[in-house]
Amino acid sequence: MKRAMATAMVAAMTLTSVARADAPAGRTIFKCRSAEGLVFSDRPCGPSSEPYQPDLGSVSVVDSVVAPATSVTSRPAPAARQSSRPVPSRAQTCARLDESLHRIAATMRSGYGVKQGERLKERKRELEARRRAEKC
Repeated sequence: MKRAMATAMVAAMTLTSVARADAPAGRTIFKCRSAEGLVFSDRPCGPSSEPYQPDLGSVSVVDSVVAPATSVTSRPAPAARQSSRPVPSRAQTCARLDESLHRIAATMRSGYGVKQGERLKERKRELEARRRAEKC
């Protein structure tokens, strides 16, 4: 019973899609009886085929309208600002990096939790990499 109902539903959906309002005029649907059961086709499928006219009175067809794509306008890039702060010299940068590394070492000696320890090790690696890049 369930299989027959499922087959009927598939046939109804197929008929609806074939017989949509926007289908080209003159397209004919053929209904054929075969050993496998009832078959709907766009071509005659044997001597038992007959034209089929579906009753679309109980079927709702909704045409969806796709909204046109709107162009995304991006904001212009902000103009590069001139910093009024002086650029630190290499010696000042190296001193600042060394000071940060000393603070991290002091914190690591005093005790910390696992999460903080991972953050401290990552920060220490970053500072040491910057120190090598600056050739301190």
